Parts: sequence; structure tokens; C-alpha cells
Amino acid sequence: YQADPAPAPVVSEPQQPLRRVQLFPRTNRPFSITTDTAVGTTPSEKVFVVTGGINLVIDMVTPNKTGSLFGSGTVDLSADRAVIWAQMSDDQEITSQLVQAVNRGIQIYLEGNIELRQGGHVARARRALYDARERRALMMDADLLVKIPAGRVPLRIRAEQIRQEGDHNFHAHNAWASTSPFGVPGYRLQARDVFLD
Repeated sequence: YQADPAPAPVVSEPQQPLRRVQLFPRTNRPFSITTDTAVGTTPSEKVFVVTGGINLVIDMVTPNKTGSLFGSGTVDLSADRAVIWAQMSDDQEITSQLVQAVNRGIQIYLEGNIELRQGGHVARARRALYDARERRALMMDADLLVKIPAGRVPLRIRAEQIRQEGDHNFHAHNAWASTSPFGVPGYRLQARDVFLD
């Protein structure tokens, strides 16, 4: 007598995460949004121009959790004005929430009173460009508060230009750095290039 082999365990394919971009008004007044399709782009891109103050929350969710309150890898962007370029099909519905595969491109240009919050870091700038697929940013005339592991106070970096090259990697050009909490610090280190990893 030979026992029947045990059936192979059922292995379900892991669900690919999705990128969710939620749009909220920055104040109690609603924002204004106009949409258009970018001409001559492959894959197809939609362009959204948002005025009147916008708060964008970008995170990763599984396909069955797009209605959940919080996802992972959250980036919170606020600005007075924004232009969003998103790779999406023409028939995709436009709502206050955009959902797309993580390998699809989405870039956001921000202007006016910008705040970028991610992983305990806070950046403020006049103008910025954020690439959600690559998780990179370029901020002009920027101020960055970085939490230092085991540090008691954040490190403040003020620069003409700050590049975010990953979740916790920054390159500041023509910058100064200080742990002083004052607007005009009594002490600071100044350099052409400051790198944080």
C-alpha cells in the first residue's frame, strides 16, 4: 500500500501594491482642478492643474485596501498650487483619489508655501518637483528638518537647492546646517555641498 501524496499547498500570488494619491483641500475652502490629456505621450498621461491650496497624501496599498485610511511609505505634500502628470488610461475616472500601479509614473510640480513630510523629515520650499515612482524630489530655496538617530534635536539644513535621492538621502547645494532652533541660528556650518545618508 502506498499513501497518496499530500496535495501541494495552495500558494496564492502576492498582490502587487498600488500607489494611492489622495487629494484634500489645504484649508476649509475647496481647491480648483482642471484636467487635460498630454498630447503625444506614450504611455498616455493626464495633466491636472490644481489651485487654491492642495494637500496630497501618497502611499502604497494592496488592491483590496484602497479604501483604508493609511497605507505604507506615506509622503504628505502641501502647496498653494500643483501640476500633476500621471500615467493613466483615458477611461480612468478622476476623483479625489488616484490609484495606479507602482511602476506607473507620476510627477508633481509644487509652488507656494510647500511642505513635504516623510518619515519624520519635514521640508519647506518655494518650488519643488516630486517623482512618486522614483521617490525623489528637487526643492528650491528649501529648509529641511531631519531627525537624527539618537539625536535630541533635529538637524536643520537651509539651501538654495535640496535633492532627495531616496527616502532618507539628501544632497543640499549652497547650504548651511545647524541644530539651533532659532530662525537665524547663533551657530551653523556652511558648505557648498551637504550630503545626508
